[in-house]
Amino acid sequence: MGEIIFKPSNQRVPAEKGRSIFSYIQELGLNIKAYCGGIGKCRACLVKVDGDDCLNPMTDIEREFIKTPGYRLACQAIIQRDDIDLCVEIPEFTSRYRVLE
Repeated sequence: MGEIIFKPSNQRVPAEKGRSIFSYIQELGLNIKAYCGGIGKCRACLVKVDGDDCLNPMTDIEREFIKTPGYRLACQAIIQRDDIDLCVEIPEFTSRYRVLE
């Protein structure tokens, strides 16, 4: 079974199919917000991922917002394979985003 490793805290959790990266972040109490309730509107949960072969393809919301490879919105990134490891880095600047209306 694969693991998800969160940086910079180095917390590790088993990967489970069907769960979003954001659900792990909430469960672990990591410092990241989703002002929109996890629907991808605020873009506050931007994370850097390494090993995203285990995630669903980027959503339309993500493709519109994210122009740099290796980044995902934690609320939109869903585990599709639980047999490989994924490293998720929570950037310091993430908490500066707010709801865009």
